[in-house]
Amino acid sequence: GDPLGMSGTPHVIIRKTLWWLQGRFNKSFRDKGNILTCGTQNDGTSCGFIATNTLAHNTLGDDIWTPSLKIHDRLHWF
Repeated sequence: GDPLGMSGTPHVIIRKTLWWLQGRFNKSFRDKGNILTCGTQNDGTSCGFIATNTLAHNTLGDDIWTPSLKIHDRLHWF
């Protein structure tokens, strides 16, 4: 997912992550691109909430994070 909508793929990070995964799990992995549905980020501090929610939404079916949840999540998690 790309919560800021910047569409800039960090190719070096992806290559190194694929290298690590292949070495760690002795299995071939490939980058399928920006395919995970995620909430939209409208600030510079909610990326942790959105990253966690992106995984929870795409694997467990949780609702997509929205900016209206920002204050609630900060109080809940911190």
